[in-house]
Amino acid sequence: MKKILVAIMAMFLFIGCGSPEKEAEKVAIKFTEYFFESNTEEVFKLIYLSEQDLAIEGIEELVKGKLLSIMGTQKEKIKKMGGVKSITALSSKISEDKNTAIVELEIIFKNKEVKLDKIKLKKDHKDNWKVKL
Repeated sequence: MKKILVAIMAMFLFIGCGSPEKEAEKVAIKFTEYFFESNTEEVFKLIYLSEQDLAIEGIEELVKGKLLSIMGTQKEKIKKMGGVKSITALSSKISEDKNTAIVELEIIFKNKEVKLDKIKLKKDHKDNWKVKL
């Protein structure tokens, strides 16, 4: 009975702890979804900024301004393709030091066009995956 209980607890521990690859993939997918939705606030939250960057006065407004500009040009392209049908992580590679990752995404648009994209990620000072631009 004791062995069964230990096995069940180990299973829950294993299930509850996401792998670094899966966590990086989730962030890359969310970032891409928010980007295609032109959700500047959520995209900004997922961008890697070093502690030095964060100390720069006005950095948030500067980055958000650039994002709005980029999103504006992409919005028309996405509209012409009928919008996004699905975003799937094909692969992820975590560095040896576990602080950087590259996630390859497959983006399928409603007009059946497929785009492959590689998203670079880095862990921030709070150990969260963020997209490195």
